[in-house]
Amino acid sequence: MELGIEIPGDMASVAQFVNPDLVLMLDVKLCHTNTFKTLESIAQEKSQLLKHVKSRGCAILNQDNPYVVEMATKPGTKLIRFGKSESADIRLVHAESNWPERLKLHIVYEGKQYEVDTRLVGTYWAPTILASLAAAIHCGVPVQDAINAIRTIEPFWARLQPISLPAYGNATILRDRDEWNGSIDTFEAALKVLADANAARKIVIFSDFSDSKKKLRSRANYLGKVSASYADVAIFVGDYANRSKEAAIEAGLSEECVYAFFDLAQVTAFLKQLLREGDLVLIKGQANHHLSRIYLGLFGQVACSLNSCSMQILCDRCGRLGFAWHPEIQGYIALPESIV
Repeated sequence: MELGIEIPGDMASVAQFVNPDLVLMLDVKLCHTNTFKTLESIAQEKSQLLKHVKSRGCAILNQDNPYVVEMATKPGTKLIRFGKSESADIRLVHAESNWPERLKLHIVYEGKQYEVDTRLVGTYWAPTILASLAAAIHCGVPVQDAINAIRTIEPFWARLQPISLPAYGNATILRDRDEWNGSIDTFEAALKVLADANAARKIVIFSDFSDSKKKLRSRANYLGKVSASYADVAIFVGDYANRSKEAAIEAGLSEECVYAFFDLAQVTAFLKQLLREGDLVLIKGQANHHLSRIYLGLFGQVACSLNSCSMQILCDRCGRLGFAWHPEIQGYIALPESIV
């Protein structure tokens, strides 16, 4: 069960109701700063969960996050720590994810080394995998059996899930779920994936991001600058797209490789002409922008033209999309019954 927080006081009330036997504390990041102004306040809220672990329960903690390390646990709680630290019970020695290769981990547990191959994209998944291994081991699953199970897990829908498009020269789209979390932290994780990738041409499609103290114009400047560092082609969409375009050019990206559009349909139409073999395309935006519609427009006529939408669901399953799943697009958009 995943427990989320929106406002101060949420965690204590929910944790008291759940009363967990096992808690996994993965991270403290900038994804709640509209209501929690500092990382310290986010950590304080999350730490309430550890106070409600059952007697003789277990807490699995990320040793690499200083805010998690400082969290107090109840006396008698079993602790399993994971991370790069020498003091970690499950120690990460090395992680690499260089597209088209998938994420691989080299770990040490109880003095023995293990290689963990995955189908996931991006080293940012490493803490999740380590925590999952720790939970499996605590529940009695042999280490190698847990590792073998991890090898079978496919990327989650629109969570930097790579999809190859035969109709567009087998270009690969990396769609990140901005409809749920468009924070600056998730942008940085996605950009690292792009930086580590091997591709003939790297393309970014950006709008905006959240959980930052920067003003809109400053955010637009930031996106332009980072695009020049990580991409061969940059496409910006939204009210401040031209500002991002100017910033990308100022940062050194060639003018003929930078584009600005006002609406998503324009981006889709342009993308259909742009894509070619060897392209790796990252689509990432602010939660209410639902940039998934750019990608979905490659498979049908998207009816929704909202500039802003508060729905926190994958656009694949939205009644406003304009077309429904059918067998010819199996594997490209989420099935109606998918848990996404």
